[in-house]
Amino acid sequence: GSVAELACEKFSSNVIEKCLTSGDQIACSLVIAELLEPAALGRLLHDPYGNYVVQRMLQVATEAEQKLMLERVAAHGPSLRNTLYGKRFQAKLLKQFPGHRTGD
Repeated sequence: GSVAELACEKFSSNVIEKCLTSGDQIACSLVIAELLEPAALGRLLHDPYGNYVVQRMLQVATEAEQKLMLERVAAHGPSLRNTLYGKRFQAKLLKQFPGHRTGD
């Protein structure tokens, strides 16, 4: 699909966030699964709008989805520290999951 592409656009990223917060669990899981694809997640984590979508995903994801997400985000740890959006996301991630480390 093209959800990842839409998540990186100013206005459509708001729509994706709304889908995640208002959609049923099945629809949310489908969107989350697509956005957790390694290439898509890497792009979202470093994008000014996609970053907010990833943060919203973390809030609405099931426990299993959160675990997968944390594993996949860890692979991007070093590059996240080099961007403003990545630093913000890491700070929120550590606040929500204090024991988690995002790849060193």
